[in-house]
Amino acid sequence: MDAYPLIGVARIVDGHVEILTDAPQVTIISPENNTAINETTVVVRWNGSDPTYDLDHYEVYVNGTPMNTSIPPSVTEYTLTLDEGCYIITVRAVDQEGNIGIDKIYIEVDTTSPSLEILSPKNNSNLNSSPITILWESSDDLAGVDHYELYSNGEPVDTNIPPTQTEYSIALSDGSYIIILVAVDRAGNIAKQTIKITVDATPPTIEILSPNTNSFFNTTRIVIHWSADDSFSGVDHYELYVDDNPLDVNISPTVTNYTITLNEGNHIITVKAIDAFGNVGEDYVHLIIDTTPPMVEITSPINGSISNSTMVEVYWNGQDYLSGIDHYELYVNGELINRYIPHTFISYSLILDEGENLVTIRAVDKAGNVGESTLKIVVDTTPPRVEFTAPRNTTVLNITTIMVSWRGEDSLSGIDHYEIYVDGEPINMSIPPDQKQYEIHLGEGTYTIAIKAVDKAKNVGRSTLRIIIDTTPPPVKIISPENNTMLNTSTITLRWEAYDNISGIEHFEVSVNGKPINVTIPPTQTRYTIILREGKNVIIVVAIDEAGNAGVSTLIVNVRTLRSYLIYLIVLLVPTVTLIVLFWKRRKFQKYREVNRR
Repeated sequence: MDAYPLIGVARIVDGHVEILTDAPQVTIISPENNTAINETTVVVRWNGSDPTYDLDHYEVYVNGTPMNTSIPPSVTEYTLTLDEGCYIITVRAVDQEGNIGIDKIYIEVDTTSPSLEILSPKNNSNLNSSPITILWESSDDLAGVDHYELYSNGEPVDTNIPPTQTEYSIALSDGSYIIILVAVDRAGNIAKQTIKITVDATPPTIEILSPNTNSFFNTTRIVIHWSADDSFSGVDHYELYVDDNPLDVNISPTVTNYTITLNEGNHIITVKAIDAFGNVGEDYVHLIIDTTPPMVEITSPINGSISNSTMVEVYWNGQDYLSGIDHYELYVNGELINRYIPHTFISYSLILDEGENLVTIRAVDKAGNVGESTLKIVVDTTPPRVEFTAPRNTTVLNITTIMVSWRGEDSLSGIDHYEIYVDGEPINMSIPPDQKQYEIHLGEGTYTIAIKAVDKAKNVGRSTLRIIIDTTPPPVKIISPENNTMLNTSTITLRWEAYDNISGIEHFEVSVNGKPINVTIPPTQTRYTIILREGKNVIIVVAIDEAGNAGVSTLIVNVRTLRSYLIYLIVLLVPTVTLIVLFWKRRKFQKYREVNRR
């Protein structure tokens, strides 16, 4: 009967499998199952026992090939010399009854280090970022890579990197580093790669010193000043950009200023500092180039205005499309009144001197450009002078059409027009300033006539006069003696009465027979003594009122004294006697002629 040992405690007898419950026990304790070994000499160790019988011997097989089949039961190890490769090592324990116990292990003999190459970064690299990523590739044809180990400057970073991982990120501060990557295969063979790198991940510090950001300029030529520092690798060069467009990308690291010419408008100026590792530090400023003066216009009062108040409120509009208005300045007659009026203000109260004033408002934008607007304003608080020249005040007139005359003057703003009023009622409110007289039609009565001179500042000067219009002669009546009285005396006293309800009687005049006797008799006197001639006398009493109207009263008086009677008789007889004499002489002459003819 042939027996073919298998594994464990079983055997085949006559074509049947028998489970041996009393077979010997054997366990390989070294090397472990599935072990990779980096030596060709392999010592196999085991433990064996038999619960029923005594062990007879051990047997060692390599890949089914017997290496030794008669190892005494007291020996529990066996040294094998193996080439690189994969092996199944079997140990069989055989007892004295021929029962067999079996144990086996799988091992790999690998004395070759794995291949390893660091792909990135390259040796002696200068790196400007952190963390950095190390990339590699590795292989091991027999045992396979078990794990990787990473060291930085001799300090372990990670000593158990899985074999499937071929990259690793590590945060490094600025400095120089020796990076070691170790590939360890399952047999313990190692491969090592070393690279030297320098890390500078810190960008240079840079600051634009001038101009300040959001600065305003009224010139297109600007000088940019900056300072920069890079304590590790140092600044390699500077680059200058205007509105993201490169102006100069190779400025020497010793240069820290640059003159640029900009168009009007908003601009972003960027200065970049690039260090030897390519790190970029940058700073920028926002600049506004504004070479256009702001627009400003005084809206009130209008240019050439005339005011009758020394307090004037000035209004204006201002705008600046680029930098914006910073403030306003106010001048009067070239003298600074206020150097800083906020840009939000659009008015200002001024107290001006009387006379002509030049008011200037200046708009100053944030770039320092100046626009200005000037107006002339005349302050005239003095009323114009005006006075009537005719008629005189309290004049009494006997006409209803009155021509009033005046003169007016205003040395500052000038007279704008005249206005004429009668008893407070306007007659004409727009008499031209060059007109100096005006015709008024009035009825009888007492009137107050006012002339107003209105200057261009609307100041008003006034002059008034009082006149009386009286076109009615005053009634006058001689009351003594009676009309057609015959008197025997030549001295008489006239008596009369008169009145005038409008202007009043100014005086009386007495004339006799066409000859004035007294033309300045006071208005309070109503009697007058006169001496008349013999005969008929025509006596006239005239009442003259203040307007010059004359009321007349006439009286005829006959005077017959004794003397006058004699004279009268003589006067009557003389013509008769004369006629008689003439008649007598004529008769005598005729007789004489008759005698001579004969």
